[in-house]
Amino acid sequence: MRSRPWRLCVRGPHPTTNEGDDRDGGADDFRYEVDDGLAWIVIDRPERLNAFRERTIDELIACFTRAWASPEVGVVCLTGAGDHAFCTGGEKRAREVWMLCRQYDAETAERWGMVNAVVPAAEARAEVRRWADDILALSPTALRFVKQSFNVDTEHLAGVGKLAFSGLGLFLESDEAAEGVQAFAQKRRPDFSAHRARASA
Repeated sequence: MRSRPWRLCVRGPHPTTNEGDDRDGGADDFRYEVDDGLAWIVIDRPERLNAFRERTIDELIACFTRAWASPEVGVVCLTGAGDHAFCTGGEKRAREVWMLCRQYDAETAERWGMVNAVVPAAEARAEVRRWADDILALSPTALRFVKQSFNVDTEHLAGVGKLAFSGLGLFLESDEAAEGVQAFAQKRRPDFSAHRARASA
């Protein structure tokens, strides 16, 4: 049975870090904080439902690189600011989720194996702390070997990911993408009919 990363699904507003979060390095889309071995990386675009843009991706990579390089960090928690969405672009796995873009509740995500636990928002930070403390109590060298062994058969996907992000960058500049953004802002259904012929060519 293949192992997967641990994920916590929160019902209600997502936990945020404390006031005075570290924003050095010019990171505007994220907040970064280290608390006793646990790094909190918070997508901080609640007015956009924490949607990714090109800058968001660059800053996310920078935050993870910073956590990876820090001897003070043993666990990383990625979360989103605001009380409506963790992120409106990104972590989708099943074809149904990709194709239909439906919204799924936390219990469904847990049943499908997309998350490991579901807790109320008020308990989320404490729950993450408990999981982090369990991990931090383990041998860091053993954990390093375990994590690297998980990545052996998927390392080649890094190139595929870069290709996907390059395509995403081009798509975001298109009229088709603009229609989706405008429809979302205007709370209406998008009309992509003018772009269907080109997509099917």
